Amino acid sequence: MCLKSKILIIGTLPETAGIGGVTIHIKRLLDFLQKNNFNFDFVDYKNKSILSLIKEIISHKIVHLHITNPFVMLFLCVIAKIAFTKVILTLHGNLGRYNWLKNSLVNIVVSIVDIPILINKKSYKDGVKLNRNSKYIPAFIPPILSTKLDDNIIELLKYLESTKKTICSTNAYNISYDNKGRDIYGIDFLIREFSLLSDYVLIISDPSGNYKKKYVEELSNVYFIDYPHDYFELLKKISVFIRYTTTDGDSLSVKEALFLNKKVICTDVVDRPIGTILCKLYEHDSFVQALTASHKDIVHSEMKNSAMDILELYKSLDNETNHSRSQNRRNYFRRSTSSSS
Repeated sequence: MCLKSKILIIGTLPETAGIGGVTIHIKRLLDFLQKNNFNFDFVDYKNKSILSLIKEIISHKIVHLHITNPFVMLFLCVIAKIAFTKVILTLHGNLGRYNWLKNSLVNIVVSIVDIPILINKKSYKDGVKLNRNSKYIPAFIPPILSTKLDDNIIELLKYLESTKKTICSTNAYNISYDNKGRDIYGIDFLIREFSLLSDYVLIISDPSGNYKKKYVEELSNVYFIDYPHDYFELLKKISVFIRYTTTDGDSLSVKEALFLNKKVICTDVVDRPIGTILCKLYEHDSFVQALTASHKDIVHSEMKNSAMDILELYKSLDNETNHSRSQNRRNYFRRSTSSSS
């Protein structure tokens, strides 16, 4: 599918930055566009020099930024504006999630880009106040390709199934802390809780391996997968997915679990999709109640492929950009004709 203006997508991939919600979203978006024969360019900004990035932006009419560092985000946005390049920004995470300085930079970027994409309703309500062109497009894109789980993970799952316990899972990109110094993924809380739960086991998926290094002692009812793997494939094998975060954007793993009709428990720190079981942060009774509720039938929301909406947005902006260029050429021709007469 060819547009008049080739889209430039700037972000980073799992091969460069590791497996995480943002890198997986970008990888799946690229896979979707390739499958649909969409003509685009992609630049992994972590593998390029500043000069190369500037040249790429200048040579394109439309750029789609997937940047999480507010300083880099602002810099690339300003370059695009100077080059008269249209800018789409997907803000991966909650608007207002950083400290005062970083939040201020993000707010500036959201206000000056052509189209900011916000991935949850709360951020959209705040974002549209900064930029009326803001779009609400959740981050979920189902996988186009998948890889098999390795033998070690298969053996672990077989063993856990033999225990007849309910298999739960959570995932973490790496040890991370919020602006209050709390473990974003709530791993410390979950380890304490599962040590008290005789009928449940928890698999912690952490491809960085740093949580396993932190908790070197043997843990009760808790198991680590400490290397990269296809988490979507793991989700197919478990009963309950847990997203016990202190802050969040539009979690890809939550959408994946719902897409697979798994029971999903989440902290109520942001808006969650229909079908999730909510619990209060750091409250034992609330968490146990959520686990109990996970045995009941839950009505799931239908997961929409956001890549379809992004593709339509590309088409719309391409038409707008080329209409504007055609209009400018016509106006220039009229002025030239008028001057010569």
